[in-house]
Order: sequence, then C-alpha cells, then structure tokens
Amino acid sequence: MSRDQLKVYAVPVQDVDLVTVVRCCGRRNTLYVRTQTNFPSTDVGVGTAAALPFLTSTPIKRPRKRRRTELEEVEEEEEPAEHSSVDIPVPHDSTYDPVDTLNESADVTKESSVPTAILQQLSEQQNVVLGGDLRADSPGHSAKYGSYTMMDLRTNTVIDLQLVQSNEVGGRYHMEKEGLKRSLALLEERGVTMESIVTDRHPQIQKFLRESNITHYYDVWHMEKGLSRKLLKISQNKGCEKLTKWLCSIKNHMYWTAASSTSVPERTAKWTSIFNHVLDVHTHDDPAFPQCLHPIRPSTDRSKWLTAGTPAFCRLEKALTNKRVMKDVGKLSPHYQTSSLEAFHSLILRFAPKNVVFPFLGMLCR
Repeated sequence: MSRDQLKVYAVPVQDVDLVTVVRCCGRRNTLYVRTQTNFPSTDVGVGTAAALPFLTSTPIKRPRKRRRTELEEVEEEEEPAEHSSVDIPVPHDSTYDPVDTLNESADVTKESSVPTAILQQLSEQQNVVLGGDLRADSPGHSAKYGSYTMMDLRTNTVIDLQLVQSNEVGGRYHMEKEGLKRSLALLEERGVTMESIVTDRHPQIQKFLRESNITHYYDVWHMEKGLSRKLLKISQNKGCEKLTKWLCSIKNHMYWTAASSTSVPERTAKWTSIFNHVLDVHTHDDPAFPQCLHPIRPSTDRSKWLTAGTPAFCRLEKALTNKRVMKDVGKLSPHYQTSSLEAFHSLILRFAPKNVVFPFLGMLCR
C-alpha cells in the first residue's frame, strides 16, 4: 500500500485511546493503537508524516464490546486476533483447511469402493463391449501414477477407474497391465459378462488378454497414428516425396478397412489392395476383394501415381506389410473405438494437468 493511498482519522472511543481508520482501495479496516494522549476528532492528512506515529506494530489490548462510531461499518466486524494491530478476518467454512480436505478425500475414497448402479445394470446385460486405456500423470516414460479407465463403449459410460503407482509394479511400463487386471477382476466379481474389449496395441495387454481367452480388438486411431508417423518420416527422404500426397488417403483407407470388413481375410485383402491402387491398378488377385469399389474415372493428377520398384513404392510396401502390421490389421475394431475414452482423458487434464505433481490421494480424487 502506497502512502498516497493512506487516509487516517483519529476518533476518541471508550476504553481505547485512539481509533485509526485506514481507507485503502475502497475498503475500510480498523486499527487500534495505544497512545499517551487523547486526540480530538480531526483529519490527520493523506500520505503525510503525521500519520506515522499512529501506525505501530506494538501489541495492544482490544475490548470485546464497545460503542459504534460514525466511521465504522454498519455490519458487525470479525473479532480480530489478540495482540494484533490489524483486523485479521476469522477463517470461514470456505477457507482451506487441510483436515477438512483429508476428510473429503476419505469420503471420496470410500464412495469409489462402493458398488454402483452402473455395474449392477451391466451385470444384467449380455455381450458388453468395453474399452480400456491408461492415462499417465506426466508425459514421457517417467510417470509415477497411472489411471486405467474402463468404459462401456455402447453408452460411453465410465464404469471403473484404477489408480496404479509405478513402484507397485516395478516401473511405468507395467502399470497398464496391472490397471487392466484390477478392472477385469472387479467386473468379474460384479458378474459382468464381456463380449470384447478395445484397447491400444500394448504388447503386455495383448499377451494377457490372449491367455485369458478374451476377444481383443485394437483401436484404429492408435494404430493409424503410429503408421502415419513412420510414413511421414519416409516421405521426407530423397526419392520418396510422392508419398506425401498419399498420407491422408492411407489414413482413410485404414479406417474404411476396419469399418467395412466382417472377417480377418477380408480385412487383410482390403488392406493390401492399397499397393495396387497407388500404381493406378484397381483389380486384385485376392478373391476376398477382387477389385476396388470406387468408380473408375480418369485421374486429373497423373504425377501422384507411384511406379513399382521405385524407392518410394518399396519403402511404402515394407512399412505396411511387415509381420506385426499385418497381424494387427486383422484385429482392428470393426465398430467401437476408444475416441470417447480419449475425450474423457482430455477432460481430466483440466483437473489434473500433467505438469503439476499431486500425491496419491489427490490424484485419486481428481
């Protein structure tokens, strides 16, 4: 507070030698100061040295009840702390209290363990399709906490959330598998019958679900994102510039392959048809997909077509037909995706941003 903003009044009050009222920024606070002499009611001035003798930090005795003066506010002010020269508001219920915070956190923890009506409804249904994904508390591979979310993809409803600490499972890489195991154990305990589950292509998740005889599909967006990065890097090499024109088409082709196929052979045949298509050849040798479904029309840009045997075509074919990609294409989810789950994780960022550190209980509540 600057001296120009200070205005002091001296008013005699019963049981107190002097009452000094300080007005600053439109708000009025009361100061009580001991003096040796009673002063008449007078304006001491604004920002002058005359005000300095009245502003002291000496502890003073405050009366509990006194008569109101004209300079005091009509509303009853809070009783200031003893041995204080400045009115300090008494904390209200809205004031931060660590004890209350712990109590509220305990309530949230207790409520999260109580069976919900959603799980009861799912236990009465058949062929439930679930989606699962892990959200780490920080970017990179040094996360301490991971929250594994399980969602009913038919209704886009979050049915379970497991918070896993990395030192429980021996590192960040193992948190996703542990979160999935805990969620599946809870669903089995509640009697939920699952038809299939959609996740990303985490190797530990693949092995665990395969050994558990659970139908497992891969989210198309996760696979498309990884392949797009590889193709973008390849297109930046010398002699592969033409691939830039095909990046968007290859993304769309993957989504169309997953959505329009009903079996693994059909899905694989449609996926490999892209290699003839980029050569401007629209008939194929595989009987599961003998020709392209788009109408045949003359191309307006002949420069976009690739040539067999060129570096661009060879590197494209190698990237899209390696053993893991061909195996994972056959397990792409034909209907349900985890886009709603990713949207939920984006919403959590507003309450638990990855650049802020929270304790375990704070992360669980958020």
